[in-house]
Amino acid sequence: VEPSQLTKLLAAVKSLNAVAFVDTKGKNLADFGLQNPQASIAITAPGVEGPLQIKIGNHTDPKTKRLIYLQKNSASSIAKVRTSQVSTLLNKPLSYRDREILSLNQNAITSIQIERNQDPGDTNPATTFQRTEAQWQMTTPVIAEANNQKLTELASTFAKFNASAVVANDGQITAFGLHAPKIKILITSNETDPNQTPTVAFAATEHDGKHYLKRDDRPTIYELKPDDYNRLNSEFRSTRLSSAKEEDVTAFTVSQADNEHAFALTNAKWNYQTEPDLPLDQEKVKTLLKQILDLSAATYIQHTPAPPSEHSLDAPATEISLSLMGGTTWTLNISPETDKVSGETARFAATPTQPGVFLILESALKTVTVDLETLESK
Repeated sequence: VEPSQLTKLLAAVKSLNAVAFVDTKGKNLADFGLQNPQASIAITAPGVEGPLQIKIGNHTDPKTKRLIYLQKNSASSIAKVRTSQVSTLLNKPLSYRDREILSLNQNAITSIQIERNQDPGDTNPATTFQRTEAQWQMTTPVIAEANNQKLTELASTFAKFNASAVVANDGQITAFGLHAPKIKILITSNETDPNQTPTVAFAATEHDGKHYLKRDDRPTIYELKPDDYNRLNSEFRSTRLSSAKEEDVTAFTVSQADNEHAFALTNAKWNYQTEPDLPLDQEKVKTLLKQILDLSAATYIQHTPAPPSEHSLDAPATEISLSLMGGTTWTLNISPETDKVSGETARFAATPTQPGVFLILESALKTVTVDLETLESK
């Protein structure tokens, strides 16, 4: 059972107050809806002979529904009680079910496997994150940097993961969209508690504006809070695109449409390569470079490399290149094709240093648009 729900039930019973009483002498209980009541509650307490029995009948006025008939034990008089006072008493039995989904030692979790199929027919490969001590790493389908903070927070969530409600106990997954879940998660741990299983698998999805989850080893179907579902649906791979620091960059180029803007560092001063004598506002150029270095992926479309022609990445709308100390180069190709991330427009992008294809929000790309008029020192 869910203790908090029973506490609310008992508090609601204790707070019941009659607005008025109706004498039932010579009347049929069916007239008050008490022959087949909406709810019958029996409470047994130590030191009290027999259970306290409460029956809830019909509304006194079916239009206003402000008051409702209530009978205590077999009293000859029936109470009129405010409808608002009995709403908790009318809760369905499932509302009293235990809402705990998981209770794991977060430090015992060794790996988390996540499969996402956001659209019908998707068959995306699962991503696996392994933990060594306090550090997480993505191990499949590619080896890549993980978002350590988000994965640590996720493991912490699994330490005490509760649903907002239990909605079914018969495993009828189709009614809740769980026959084609958008998220599947497999958790592996080195848990030594004999009451805990070393692996836990569950599926979650969004259906009719709500979020549902079912463990593979239970028939129970839970409803999740939106925040908890969104946490499961986060991007757990590191979204950092470049590991370069500002002091590593010796030159950079931003090509947009037919315009190529190239900047080079000479004697600790940034120059516009095609017009070296053009005076530039050095702080604004440094800000532009910092914004390039701060670009991040909103989410990954796929984690493995894609053919350059896919999403028109072989004909980018924007190409950014950094020349780094030691003679290495970092490039970022941004497609003309767009998609949506949480309702915001984003563009497909790829970089050789991060295998896969990802989306970058257009609002972030606006910060790296070159405007010579703005950069020029007046």
